[in-house]
Amino acid sequence: MMTKTTTSLSLAVALLFVACNGGQDAEITAPSAIEAVLPSAKPSGMPASVATLTLTGTVVADPSRTERIVAPVDGRVEGLTVEVGDDVSAGMLIARLLGRETAERNIQRRQVESEYYLADREMKLKSSLYNDGLVSERELTEAMERCEVAMTALSQQAAVATGDIRAWRRGTVLRREVTNGQYVQAGDLMLEVADISKVWVMGDVYESDISRVHEGDTVSVTTLAHPDETWRGTVDKVYSALDPDSKTMKVRIVLLNRDRHLLPGMFATINIEP
Repeated sequence: MMTKTTTSLSLAVALLFVACNGGQDAEITAPSAIEAVLPSAKPSGMPASVATLTLTGTVVADPSRTERIVAPVDGRVEGLTVEVGDDVSAGMLIARLLGRETAERNIQRRQVESEYYLADREMKLKSSLYNDGLVSERELTEAMERCEVAMTALSQQAAVATGDIRAWRRGTVLRREVTNGQYVQAGDLMLEVADISKVWVMGDVYESDISRVHEGDTVSVTTLAHPDETWRGTVDKVYSALDPDSKTMKVRIVLLNRDRHLLPGMFATINIEP
C-alpha cells in the first residue's frame, strides 16, 4: 500500500512536471468543478419576447350609419310590420300614424296641392304667351318661381301629412319601441335602423395595460358565434378616459362586416399583436 508520504511525494512531482512544462497541456485539461457549476456569463443578445395582449370587447353600430326614426306627429301607429333584425331599404314604408293632427295636416296638404296646380297652370300659360310675345320674360320668370315655391311646399307637406313613416337609410332594425295600435307623440322614438356593413368593436383595456396599446396597432377579432372566423384590423382610436367603476379605458376597432356576421351587442375577443 502507498503511504501518505509516498502519495504526497507523487503529487509534488506531478505539479513540478506541469510547472516545468510551461502549462503547454493546460488547454486540454478538464474544467474545474467551480467552472462547471457557474452559469455562463455570455449575453444572449436576444430580446425578451412580448406576449399578445388579449382584450374583451363588444360589437356596436357606427353612430354615423345609424338612423333614429321618431314620430313626426302625434298619432296611432298602424301598419308596422318590421321586427328587430329585419332588413329595410331606403325609402321603405315602415308604418303610418293616424290621428287628429294627421287629419288636419291632410287638409293642409290638399290646400297646398291646389296652390301648386294653380301655379303650375299659370306657368304653362305664361310660357305659351311668352312664346307668342304676349308676356314679358320677367312675368314668365315670376310665374316659374311661384310654381317652384308651391312644389317645394307640396313635397314638405307630403312628408308628414299622411303620417307615413319611412326608413331613409338601408340597414337593419336594431330597436323597435312601438307596436301597432300604440299612441305616440311627436318626437317619440319608434325605430332605430343601422347600416352594419361596417361596425365598431369597443375594447376594454385595464389600467396596467394602457401603455401597451397604441393607435395603429394590428389586431385580430373573434366571436363565440363564429369561432372559425377572424376579422383583422387596427386600433382606430384610443380614448383618453378611464371608466370610474371598471378602471378600464376604451379602444375602438373599425371592421368591414360584409357578411353581417358581426351583430351589435355581440361579445368579442380582441388580440393586439406585438
